[in-house]
Amino acid sequence: MADNQWSKYLTKGLPYSGDIPPQRQDFRDLSDEQKYLYIEGLKRFQDPHIAKPSDPLSFYQIACIHGLPYTTWPDEEWNTSIQGRPLEDGAFGGFCTHSSILFLTWHRPYLALYEAQLQGHVKAIADGIDDNDPNKQQYQALAGKFRIPYWDWARLDTQIVPEECLEPNFRWAGPVSSASSRINYNPLYSYTFPRGTDGTVTMLDKNDKKYTHTVRYPDPQNPNDNILHKMTEFYEHPGKEIAVPLIPERNLTERTAYILQAYQTYNAMSNDAYRKGAAKAEDAELWGSLEDIHNAIHNLVGGTGKPDDDNAFIGHMASVPNSAFEPLFWLHHANIDRLFDIWQALHEDDLKDYTFVLEHGAGWGDFVVAPKDPENKHSPLYPFRPEVDKWYSSDDVKKTEKFGYTYPETAGLSYPTTDHQKSVLYEKISQTYESPPKLIQDSKQGIETAGQNLLAQAQLLRDLEAQKVPATVKEQDSLVSQLPDQETLVKRSLGPTKPYLRDLAPDNKFLEWIINVKAAKHVLDGNYTVHFFLGPQDEQRVALWPATPTHVGTFAPLGQRSTTNCKKCRAAQADATQVTGQVPLTLALMERYIAGIVDDLTPAKVVPYLTKNLHWRVALNNGTILQDRSQVTDLTVFVVTNEVTLPEDPSALPIYAPDVNIYPEITDGRGEGTGLTAGDLGQ
Repeated sequence: MADNQWSKYLTKGLPYSGDIPPQRQDFRDLSDEQKYLYIEGLKRFQDPHIAKPSDPLSFYQIACIHGLPYTTWPDEEWNTSIQGRPLEDGAFGGFCTHSSILFLTWHRPYLALYEAQLQGHVKAIADGIDDNDPNKQQYQALAGKFRIPYWDWARLDTQIVPEECLEPNFRWAGPVSSASSRINYNPLYSYTFPRGTDGTVTMLDKNDKKYTHTVRYPDPQNPNDNILHKMTEFYEHPGKEIAVPLIPERNLTERTAYILQAYQTYNAMSNDAYRKGAAKAEDAELWGSLEDIHNAIHNLVGGTGKPDDDNAFIGHMASVPNSAFEPLFWLHHANIDRLFDIWQALHEDDLKDYTFVLEHGAGWGDFVVAPKDPENKHSPLYPFRPEVDKWYSSDDVKKTEKFGYTYPETAGLSYPTTDHQKSVLYEKISQTYESPPKLIQDSKQGIETAGQNLLAQAQLLRDLEAQKVPATVKEQDSLVSQLPDQETLVKRSLGPTKPYLRDLAPDNKFLEWIINVKAAKHVLDGNYTVHFFLGPQDEQRVALWPATPTHVGTFAPLGQRSTTNCKKCRAAQADATQVTGQVPLTLALMERYIAGIVDDLTPAKVVPYLTKNLHWRVALNNGTILQDRSQVTDLTVFVVTNEVTLPEDPSALPIYAPDVNIYPEITDGRGEGTGLTAGDLGQ
């Protein structure tokens, strides 16, 4: 009987005609017609009168799969097919795959399930357009090819957060549809919870009352301190073409490029779990991951509060078990899946087993897997089924075509990809994600635009140092207003005695400089973030730190409270589980090279500079600065270099050395003992 019931809840993906499925696109690249269909369809999906919250295929129930209220799915009496290890009180322990080798592969069918249901609502909108409307067939054709959009937060050619996601009353023009929802709010701005939803799901406001809808930076007394809006302001200086190079958190671009280009092994690239012994030089190159970058975005969207402010609560995106109710969650995870797909096209090879899911101990286990039991490419990806008697495994979800979609960069690629296809793909991602190898290679090729996006920040840093003003957002805004236009900056950068990026790689080799960071995931209820700065940190408001001129990156563990019902998280807390991250510094050092602050990228010049100017601060999510950083259990910070060789063929991927060098002298004895020492390496 259960098998028959399961037939309604299979994750099949969407059908398509032809050899290449439709593409998921960046939301900002959608046409007006596509945006209209997406938003109107999303309204229907979120409308409790249309997609009833008790329906396992409703927006609410699908969001519940990701965490709270920790119910099985479908949450029906007949569904007894997931026999797991319940909590002590018999409660269900969730499907958590964070800090696991299954992190990326589990989210792929999850997104496909969401996508299939949303497309049904999009098609209903198109079908509901009046038959006399001459554009109805166009809308129906677009609806048939609809795929969920993604949000590429690492792009440099546009603002980090789409404007439409920041305005509660944003309206999209389009034809009248009889199928439209009566919801009158922007479904990309927030989601309204069904009446009667438990407070653990909705989260509570300052008066311990349930939120009625998802929130970001819940600090209404200080709307100008919302970092999402502050990021948008950087694009609103009239007549200033230099705004884009000055965007906050632009380090996301460098982090993304580094993972896509340098990482050769799936297990390391995919998740942030700490691999024991990784303080050794031969292992420390593997501390970054897509999950690490993913965590930073969750934290960035959810928000940081303000000390001693009654409104200082985090938003839903910063709390993993509540995050799938946040509309940006789905665009964010579609982008993570896209980056995974790009990495696969660049590196995956059936003859190299390390380029896909390799068997690994599950560590802390989860609701289904016991601690230390192996996870591998055959592990079930609960609760997703392609057939009534089969669970998906990672091996089943290798290719996006199985679910009826692809991405602009990977559409039509063969498997395995040819060297030529990889070169073309590398060129595409290099145009999107600025990286040190590409900038230096372009400079060597005599390309005039090489490094121009670094000029404004270099000038800002030069002015900051010359005028001896505090490194705050207010002072930065003042300095930005005084910057010359891009044409003037370019003219100033030219000349035989000026620093050129090509000179950073004599013999076609240079060093990537990277911060490695490790800490206990769930300490302090996972309620902390580590921020890194190159230079003074004078901004008092933690929420604005990413917008300050010396900020170079964040590390967010996305842990959970000790009271969580997540089975895996409880086990991880008991085991003092640790996670790792990386913050590349090379672009920031190149800006300082252009500014005349750093002479080159050699250790002789960079080590003294970093020893004096690299700083890290820990902030709790309520905006409190943690004065004693050693309160973060196992927090360890150190700097490594990875030698990069530029290939003779500029279209080929850069070659990264298999090992890294560690420089404990930069961090030795600093940060209340959280900086790595030379003695630590000998342990």
